[in-house]
Amino acid sequence: MQNPEAVSWDGHSSNNDKRAKGRHIVSGTNGLEAVNLEQLILYSREKDEKLPLFPRPTFESLINDIIEKTPVANRVLDTMDLRRSARVLEPELETKFHMATSQMIDSASHKNWFTSQLRKRYLSFRGPLCEMSQCAVLSAVADSQASATAKFLHKISLTITSLDTIRAIGCDSKGNLYETEQLRCMFATTREPSQSVDVLKTHPKSSHVLVLSNGHMFKVRILDPNSRPISVHMLTTQIQQVIDKSFSSERKNSVATCSTLLGRTEWAKLRSDCKIIDRAAIECIEAAVISVALHTALPSTQEETFSMAKEDTTCVYSDKVFGVSVFPDGTIAARIDHSVADGGLLVLLWQHISSLKIDIADQIPAAYTPVEGPQEIDLAGKLGAISPTFLKKPAFRRHSVVLKVDQNTEYIRFLRQAKLLHIVNLFAYQAALMSILGESDCTIQEPVSTRSFAEGRCDRHYVTTRELLSFCKALDAKTSPEVVATSFMNATQRYRLGLNVVKKGQGFGATVEILQQVLSSMQACNEKSILLAAINAFKKRSALFTGFPFAPAINAVEGFVSAVDRVSCVYIGHDSQIIICLTGTGIFSNTINQIGEAMESNLVAIIQGVVNSNLMHLVLG
Repeated sequence: MQNPEAVSWDGHSSNNDKRAKGRHIVSGTNGLEAVNLEQLILYSREKDEKLPLFPRPTFESLINDIIEKTPVANRVLDTMDLRRSARVLEPELETKFHMATSQMIDSASHKNWFTSQLRKRYLSFRGPLCEMSQCAVLSAVADSQASATAKFLHKISLTITSLDTIRAIGCDSKGNLYETEQLRCMFATTREPSQSVDVLKTHPKSSHVLVLSNGHMFKVRILDPNSRPISVHMLTTQIQQVIDKSFSSERKNSVATCSTLLGRTEWAKLRSDCKIIDRAAIECIEAAVISVALHTALPSTQEETFSMAKEDTTCVYSDKVFGVSVFPDGTIAARIDHSVADGGLLVLLWQHISSLKIDIADQIPAAYTPVEGPQEIDLAGKLGAISPTFLKKPAFRRHSVVLKVDQNTEYIRFLRQAKLLHIVNLFAYQAALMSILGESDCTIQEPVSTRSFAEGRCDRHYVTTRELLSFCKALDAKTSPEVVATSFMNATQRYRLGLNVVKKGQGFGATVEILQQVLSSMQACNEKSILLAAINAFKKRSALFTGFPFAPAINAVEGFVSAVDRVSCVYIGHDSQIIICLTGTGIFSNTINQIGEAMESNLVAIIQGVVNSNLMHLVLG
């Protein structure tokens, strides 16, 4: 066992490191340093103290961004008119903009004023679970439900008891640091209903999970009294006991159904009543590290998997911000409340969890202390009837398709190394939208990580540029390879310039709404109308795009679509395959398959063109 006072900040031995004092470091599975969740959270906070604050917005860069990007989003507005209008309004507008941003930043209770705004907006909305969360499906071999659940829970226990988790999420191969606040808010955290803005509450001493099966709820320990992970053998036994017991009696009216379906006011009242009747039961539910839903039905498509993981109200407790669904064939889907974390962080964590080695030996190690079996939490008789008046329903239906595009392994590897895989998928998506919607209504936004700043989440990057549209036209017209290659390079360079601006915290997605509020308060004039029209151009129907160049642990991701008539694309890179996940609402529900087919065709053509023209070296050079 290591000396707890000899573990330094970076995990190397150091007898002089006072920051490590008080941590109970023990040798964990795989030889990793073992801690409890409370110590993991403390380590995360200490690490995040090194990160810089999110920068203050600058008026000049914001105006320049709007002037540059507006003609793509609104062809009627002229660049010269925009510049003239900005100059006329500039003295008053700039002064009021700085006053508004200063007031907003000063009133923020967190280190990151933009994340503070974002989280408040998400916590103010309380709708159906499918409109509040994101979902990813784990790549896994077929397994029994009990075995798959036990292995996953064992990995969760390894995740929350190792400092390597913080290092994996908060540091890259080059030593760059990133925030880990999203991570520490995922485990043992509950969204408590309040009057207007829900509250997040974390329970750092938690050592159990909440398992829901056939309308029954159970407390299952994943750590022993010494904060050591419980073996897969013991967990498998407990999960099988949960399944057997839940199906030996009739389905109950679970509190999970109420948390998922009731509106904010109704659920807050019922939760309060339940706490009066059985406070220990509610606290046990809400203190769980994660919630686990054991589904009885087997989905036949990825769309059904997404739907069941986010809409099966019989076994999903919506206030647990991090939950998983396990299906009869061992397939696992993870769900995260968007108020806590973004899809990128969920995928990053999924990759880390999948990389952990587990000991599935039947023997229980002598170092482990026996733990109690699963305990049922019975609140069914205390809930009363649920009035259908208060049941929440999705505001719109989602339609999802998942395509798998096989590609040469070497091609994909080269594209990843050249940092072009993301770009070719984006360009293929833009060209697909353009061929179906036309040039005037196919602008794309992508969330760009700002995790290099304290409490950073992401900001919007408006990726549709003149250069990108020119490339799509050249691709569609099948012009000469030289012309297509040149337009590809121009579009790539323009894209990367915009991307770097957003990564530095200077994207205008964070501040354009502030400018709109300031403009709206000013006296009416033609210049004001022109600038407001420019801002509104970015609020019209837009497509969403994001992806992961290499995430072999992930089989599918549902994009976060929060409005009607929207379409989202998420790509996932594997060794010899690119998975394309498309989600559409409204008018896009009918065209989602057509978009997917066009994107697949474009993707194959672009990759072949890039490889044949040796374009990767030109772009890198």
